[in-house]
Amino acid sequence: MSIRKSTRVEVAKQKKEEKEEEIKRKKEEEEKECLRQKRKFNYLMSQTEAFASFFLNKKRKVEDEVGELEPKVAQAASGHLLHLKEFEQEDGKVAQAASAHLLHLKEFEQEDGKVAQAASAHLLHLKEFEQEGGKVTNLEKYEYQSVSQPKMLKGKLKVHQLKGLNWLVNLYNQGINGILADDMGLGKTIQSISLLAHLAENEGVWGPFLIVTPSSTLHNWTSELSRFTPNFSVLNYWGNIQERKDLRKQLKKSNVIVTSYQVAVSDESFISRIKWQYMILDEAQAIKSINSQRWNILLGYKARNRLLLTGTPIQNGMRELWSLLHFIMPTLFDSLAEFSEWFSKDIESQTGVEKDQIDKLHTMLKPFMLRRNKSDIKDEIGSKEVVNVFCKMNSRQKVLYDEIIESKMDYENIIMQLKKVCNHPDLFEKLEPSPPFSLLCVGENGYVGTRAGGVGINLTAADTVIFYDSDWNPTVDQQAMDRAHRLGQKKDVMVYRLITLDSVEERVIEMANRKEAVQKIVIKGNVFKGSYLDQ
Repeated sequence: MSIRKSTRVEVAKQKKEEKEEEIKRKKEEEEKECLRQKRKFNYLMSQTEAFASFFLNKKRKVEDEVGELEPKVAQAASGHLLHLKEFEQEDGKVAQAASAHLLHLKEFEQEDGKVAQAASAHLLHLKEFEQEGGKVTNLEKYEYQSVSQPKMLKGKLKVHQLKGLNWLVNLYNQGINGILADDMGLGKTIQSISLLAHLAENEGVWGPFLIVTPSSTLHNWTSELSRFTPNFSVLNYWGNIQERKDLRKQLKKSNVIVTSYQVAVSDESFISRIKWQYMILDEAQAIKSINSQRWNILLGYKARNRLLLTGTPIQNGMRELWSLLHFIMPTLFDSLAEFSEWFSKDIESQTGVEKDQIDKLHTMLKPFMLRRNKSDIKDEIGSKEVVNVFCKMNSRQKVLYDEIIESKMDYENIIMQLKKVCNHPDLFEKLEPSPPFSLLCVGENGYVGTRAGGVGINLTAADTVIFYDSDWNPTVDQQAMDRAHRLGQKKDVMVYRLITLDSVEERVIEMANRKEAVQKIVIKGNVFKGSYLDQ
């Protein structure tokens, strides 16, 4: 046999072995995914009979409405979870987005008949559940998996961060998407990176992973990835049009792609072609509006798993919370109208809220959300004290205030002008008033506006915060405070809030307190801290 022929034989043999290995790998991946889908159903059904009843209600609706679905959507849904086919009929945008999501998920399962079989088995489980009179029986119990820090992750996770990793891993094992809603400053970034390291090291899943974040934290993410997981190939996908065009060649060659919300929307036609193993959205309150282009486009991305990072899962109302829940589990939290009917109305009005209703809401949310507060790690961070400082208007402010009240301006404009009188009366004498600073941090870092909250800027060198112009949304001010009061802060933090007496500012504080009360009802105490992680 000639050397050339021998070489061809060796090459052919090598290609055959590689093909067989690839087939084996895909088969193992399919089996794992089938098991995850089965675990998902079992886990959700076993949470409580109240949760299982919610599933049963969905199943009955499916039987009544499945015939109304468009044939193309029905065909796509049949390859996924057949017991969750109902789409929101009142909102065309939600229906369209949910349909697109199922179509994208279908692409992951085209080569996997076993997943379809698992979905059929779920229907059978639901029928058995109904026959048992709504009691949860004969469900395979999932064994909680305790994992250690991945070896490829440099540095050392704090205790609460390791518990967060365990929560994320067990969520992944059961095929469930989630919201890591830890209080701001507790290290959601490093917990997310540790999850990706675990998947690579222990599951053989090296991506592709997509991380979408505000523009202000792009460099922070790439820096943390480089520092903690140098084994990952990370693509910084941002820049101008030409720069991004040059980078597209590397999209399918990188383990992790980091991009901004703006680029994720503008380059949808390129990024959406990829089947992502995990899609992580940082500062996920950025997708709180279901009517936004951003929400609808990202919902259509093909991602097997989704993780939302936000310290503020609810800001102004329950509709925002539903938008996040629909994003991670669109076939379960499919109806905004239904969610509102169950929970939103009484909770947002804070009238007639019964303990059973709150408990039911918490039962629905617990499988998908983990939240720890700074008080849970008080040994690692200084205290924070908030002091209200009430100020009287001077004579000139009083005159301006009365003139505006007696004017014929519309309500919103009057409110804005009254706030300006309280905080910046000198601006009335200027032709081109400039935007005021809303927050003053006294320390090495100087000034910063409240809009620094929610974009990942850290100011642990500052230990004093002064609010000169409070926001209607308490979350905005809370995020700004947390730029200083977070892990790494060695000093106690003092917060002073300046409030003008007998003015619209008192109304602003009152409204902010009402919104904060809703947040406290929904994101309550220790309900979402994952107590089982301590066992």
